[in-house]
Amino acid sequence: MRIFWHIGEIIGDIDQRRYEIKANLFQAYEVSPVEQSDISYRLRAIDYPGNQWSKAQKEDIHQKLMREAQRWKNITFAIPKIIDLFWYADQLCWVEEKIDGSPLSAIDQPLSIYEGYILLIELLKIIAQLHQNREMIGNTPLLHLNLTPDSIYRSVAGDFYCFDPQLPTLIELNYKTQRQMVGQSDIGFAPELSRGRFYPNTDIFAVSMAVLSAMSQLSIQKVDERIQHGAFFEHDLKVHTALQKAFESLIHFKASERIESAELAIQCLQNLPSQAIPPPITNPYVSPKQDSKKEMLVDSTTLAIFNERSASQSIPSEITELNVEAIDRQEIVDSLLFSISHKIKEHQKIIIFALFSLSLIFIGIFLGQLNQNPTQVHIQTQVHIQTPSIISSQPQKQIMPPKSSLTLENEIEIDPKKTKIEVDQNYQKSSHIQWVNIKGGRFMMGANDAFAYDNEKPTRFVELKDFEISQTEITVAQYAKCVEEKACDTQQLDEPDFGDAQLCNWNTQGDRKNMPMNCISWLQSQKFAQWIKGDLPSEAEWEYAAKNQGENLLYPWGNENKGCKYAVLADAQALICGYQQPQPICSIPQGNTKQELCDMIGNVWEWTADEWHDHYLNAPLDARPWNTHESYQWDLVKRSVRGGGAFDDKDYPRITRRNGYLPDHRSINLGFRVVRRKN
Repeated sequence: MRIFWHIGEIIGDIDQRRYEIKANLFQAYEVSPVEQSDISYRLRAIDYPGNQWSKAQKEDIHQKLMREAQRWKNITFAIPKIIDLFWYADQLCWVEEKIDGSPLSAIDQPLSIYEGYILLIELLKIIAQLHQNREMIGNTPLLHLNLTPDSIYRSVAGDFYCFDPQLPTLIELNYKTQRQMVGQSDIGFAPELSRGRFYPNTDIFAVSMAVLSAMSQLSIQKVDERIQHGAFFEHDLKVHTALQKAFESLIHFKASERIESAELAIQCLQNLPSQAIPPPITNPYVSPKQDSKKEMLVDSTTLAIFNERSASQSIPSEITELNVEAIDRQEIVDSLLFSISHKIKEHQKIIIFALFSLSLIFIGIFLGQLNQNPTQVHIQTQVHIQTPSIISSQPQKQIMPPKSSLTLENEIEIDPKKTKIEVDQNYQKSSHIQWVNIKGGRFMMGANDAFAYDNEKPTRFVELKDFEISQTEITVAQYAKCVEEKACDTQQLDEPDFGDAQLCNWNTQGDRKNMPMNCISWLQSQKFAQWIKGDLPSEAEWEYAAKNQGENLLYPWGNENKGCKYAVLADAQALICGYQQPQPICSIPQGNTKQELCDMIGNVWEWTADEWHDHYLNAPLDARPWNTHESYQWDLVKRSVRGGGAFDDKDYPRITRRNGYLPDHRSINLGFRVVRRKN
């Protein structure tokens, strides 16, 4: 358990050098030796999941972590000089020199393409040097494993530093205990780290993502989302095709598909054609919080290589497998188009733009006539659902249909007693809500097993009365009915705080009526619930229903983690069970509860009526929502969400998992369902 020290506290054993805590720093402390109070150092306290280990196991872990930390004492570049390493209160205390400067995250303006390119090469040189330091036994390279915009520093003197390296044993322990690493909510970490694995190109991935973040002024998380959905290089950072391919080879989700070493990565970047990197504009990257306009320190060799490059250069044959060709047909076409476009006079551009706009208008009118033609929109029985080809030519953005063919009925009638729900298209596209009766009872809420987070504890028995809950997550069609009756609004339903707006299902409701209503705030969800004379479920009601009316279960289907086979969750390749977004309701009936509730795990997280609490101490012992604020304060207090969503890892879909967001939060990964309580 992480221990936090207070200002003035003395740490260290009597037989060791002792330090006084002077101030709190970002993820560290400022300390001074007790006997030399005029000297200041930076202290980083590294903790580990140690509660479940025996004394012998703890000693072994301590030795491994200390041995790995000692490797860094021999490094005389790129990290602050290590002054001391010692164990205190189960914390590995890492004392180092203080460096005056600023992290990459402090830059308040995006780096130019040229600046980002040069910065990436410089950082890759540091990584290459670090990786050359190998253990005598095992020949293991020295990996940093914690390169983020916050840990990449530039000193006042202009030197680059990589703060706070992560220790491999700690990564393995966190994976084994299902414990989230400090800072790992920032998806700048390479995907393999979440599975307890790491390679030399793990550092390449991280540093490349950090530079892309600085070039786009988007958070690491946002960069990752946009790249996954194919939107980053199309909308956020438009670069030459060759440079885009180079970046993609550095940040591929699969480590096996990435460039293997920092040396090869540098070669790849330095052998790009000259037109791929625009020249510097006026001032190269200026360090933030620095009065003098100091240019980025780039060695003369790098600049000479850049200035001497020509379009005829190609990547050496030894790295052709990287799929980053310096010149190909497409690049030549791109270059020609680029050259031609600059020769077009301004009035010609205006004429072309006007003609293009008119053509779009005519196409829109034509499509509108098609949509108004009843012969085009009439749905026949026994017809197969197909994705209209006119929607998109890009497969990754298409709305994927269910895998099975769906037949249509004139009347909607679903028997909740069926062992497998038959979700027909009429039901999916209707505004009808199918209610499932949940019989009340007493159950154990929360979890205290090895996988449980602190916010799932302590467990307690809760009594519930009978209630009804919607069989599915509320769909676009159902919400549209509320909008039609002017009881619900459409404000910001296509403006998510998390995810690509194109995956907000309200965006194209005509095509997504059978999809869960996502990108919706808690307040909008509550309005819908009031409209149907119901409510959002309390956390107790939600968990009781997900546990098949209170059974002692980890998952709605039992106690075995079935992952993507039973829920719409992310698989090892970060795809959503073969798709790239939440899916139509009830698309995986194998994961239903015994009462045939769909998608209680996965697809989208679901709002509840409860305020967010990071524990269950003093929680109600009945099913009422745990709320301590007045209704006029509701927009200021976080609300709990349950169930996990399509972008959550398949290894973490337990019923008792929970999270909290402010009521105005919107996400492509967040929706809701409703309940009706019986008097």
